[in-house]
Amino acid sequence: MRSSARGGPESPRSTGPARGLVFVVLLALALGLAVGADSLVGSSARSPSRTPFLDAPSLMGPTLADSSTSPRRVETALPAIGGLALMGHRGDAFLTRSDPAAVAGGAWTVMVRRTGGSLGRDGAVVTYPAPTNDFTDIGAPIRVGSVTGTAGRGFILWPLGNGYARIRGDLPQTDLVRIAQFTMLLSGLLPEVRPTQGFRVIARGPSRLPLIHEVRYSSADLGLVPALGEGLIYTGVTSGGGFEDALYAAGVRPAGTVHGSPAVLSSVQGGNATLAWEPSAGVVAYVGWSGAEMSTKAITALRELAAGSYMLTPSQWLATKPELVEQENDPTG
Repeated sequence: MRSSARGGPESPRSTGPARGLVFVVLLALALGLAVGADSLVGSSARSPSRTPFLDAPSLMGPTLADSSTSPRRVETALPAIGGLALMGHRGDAFLTRSDPAAVAGGAWTVMVRRTGGSLGRDGAVVTYPAPTNDFTDIGAPIRVGSVTGTAGRGFILWPLGNGYARIRGDLPQTDLVRIAQFTMLLSGLLPEVRPTQGFRVIARGPSRLPLIHEVRYSSADLGLVPALGEGLIYTGVTSGGGFEDALYAAGVRPAGTVHGSPAVLSSVQGGNATLAWEPSAGVVAYVGWSGAEMSTKAITALRELAAGSYMLTPSQWLATKPELVEQENDPTG
């Protein structure tokens, strides 16, 4: 079983006191920007979520249903988003991954896609402020409007405001340059992409989400040891900025559709692999595992789990009394 140095799906860290009330405000701001983005060319609205919402009376095992004897710190304020559960299975753990610096001290993103593009395909993510360590990659000088940036494989880094912006995607370099030229800063802090023909803004928001909701299962309890090994299966819901940027950095494999939305298979969000799709524009749902190495058998099992997943409403999620753990919500971790 693989381990995560950042306290990912295999070994979450729990540090410090809960700051749930603060994060409700931050998360509302983040998701309000993420799911309310306007189109670059007309309306950018995708079909509403086709991942079903169902009643979830039997989600929790007996120890999770009663937190009165446990010192666990739990999420108590109604969140802006719910979670993702697997049909017919009780979760072993319900975790709210809390990232205090995601909004106040983190980067912000704009997700841009070609008309007809989907999660991790035919698009790009603009990040500001961006780390400058991409300069260490093999690259070449490139003009972005009136400034000179650096172009590497699938990305461009260029000066913007008091720092640097980065655009990363699977588009031709000419399209990356064109989108970069139409990028500006609001109040000198938040990136915004102005209209450019043939593309649309999907969402804007923090690169890392302040709160991520994960449910964890045992592969043995699900009867999937032959396919996924003895390890961990996990589901999650997050916003797409940093997640999609990580998809472009790591590379993806098309994985058909889940609940009518195009899905991709990748190494993003820890573990051996995750299958991810968009229940709604700018929101990412994923199912992953940490155990056996990737194989056709494992991918088939993951697809079947995703097909049987359903969304929890915010109030249903809160009813699971999710444990609050503080860690950096970096999808590459």
